Amino acid sequence: MPFVEPFVVFPAHFLAIMDVAGAESTAQFEPMYKLKPVQVKTGEEEESLVYKHRAKVYRFAAETKEWKERGLGDVKLLQHKKTKRVRIVLRQEKTGKLAMNHEVDPNCE
Repeated sequence: MPFVEPFVVFPAHFLAIMDVAGAESTAQFEPMYKLKPVQVKTGEEEESLVYKHRAKVYRFAAETKEWKERGLGDVKLLQHKKTKRVRIVLRQEKTGKLAMNHEVDPNCE
């Protein structure tokens, strides 16, 4: 087996080889699909805001007998402008995913 001399890399030599300071990416990426902008409707357009507060929602997992976090965001009481029905809604702060959506019984105090 022939003897191979070890290669020693000095920092200045290494930077000259890599040219790290002047390196720029020339890669270009084209989108696979061209999507048209769409109007997103949340269902809250015909409702007025009654109350809003930042909160966490939990659910009880019966199999493990513990509370698990369902979402973090603004809990809102929304009243429909025509029917006057009230619902409580919470959307997750980062994803906008619906974590809670329940109608409030008008007979409830």
